[in-house]
Amino acid sequence: LGVVVDSPDGAAPYVSDVKETSVLRGKIQVGDKVIAIDDEDVSRKEAVQISLIIARKSKQAERKITVLREGSGDKKDLRSFSPGGTTSTEGSPPSPMLAQNATNNSESKFDIIAPPGKLGVVIDSRPGAGSAYVSDIKAESPIRGDLRLGDKLVAIDDEDVTRRKAVDISMMLARKSRQAERKITVMRSNTGGSNNQSTASASTTDLPGQQANSPTQLDIFVPAGKLGVVVDSRPEGGVAYVSEIKDDCQIKDQIRLGDKLLAVDDEDVSKLKAVHVSMLLGSKSRNAQRKITVLRDVN
Repeated sequence: LGVVVDSPDGAAPYVSDVKETSVLRGKIQVGDKVIAIDDEDVSRKEAVQISLIIARKSKQAERKITVLREGSGDKKDLRSFSPGGTTSTEGSPPSPMLAQNATNNSESKFDIIAPPGKLGVVIDSRPGAGSAYVSDIKAESPIRGDLRLGDKLVAIDDEDVTRRKAVDISMMLARKSRQAERKITVMRSNTGGSNNQSTASASTTDLPGQQANSPTQLDIFVPAGKLGVVVDSRPEGGVAYVSEIKDDCQIKDQIRLGDKLLAVDDEDVSKLKAVHVSMLLGSKSRNAQRKITVLRDVN
């Protein structure tokens, strides 16, 4: 669906991010509280459980997501149809933003000069082909006024990155974080864009990356509670990997972007999808300790 659900301690799960490619973009909103899936009450479930329910139903002709929206107090039923179909909100017309993006392909190239340090920018890759793009710009980003959501990354310091994956670009930017400046070249749709803040669930440049070389297997021991780690799977398959490490992550000094998850408490997860690995970790959140085994590319 391209929708990120979060669940703060003791609060109802809510939509924390809507990706540019989401089939529900223009219908669902950041902040919507998710209260039911196909009329099944999920108001007390954790975000990872809701994501799993939605994923299990991905082959259905449609899924009904019931949300509660702040301000209006209205309860809305959003219907997601099977891939290739359309989306609708009860009684609502198609989103004009989606129609415009589908018909206007004009783009312009921009060079953005970034200072040293953290960029606060999240980069994502679409399930198919195409350049990696900006999916989130954090409030503290030093280039918040220059970059736009949806900008496609073309080059870093004049090095072509159009065929690189999002996680590789994030690592490249992180490796250059001590330079006096970094030149980021992007292609921007002339229909415009936004630099509004949202909560990300993809590759982030907030932490130092690791240059690929010889892989090393590591065991990381995690205390009880939320991890603050986002796990993703590449479209072509393969081992699930760490695509984001949040600021409140308990193990942010031990885990790295790009780490591949091999096992949880010695249970092999190398063939599981990211959503299933996340669910397994979430189900063990009350354990005094969890052992996460990762494979890391090191210098």
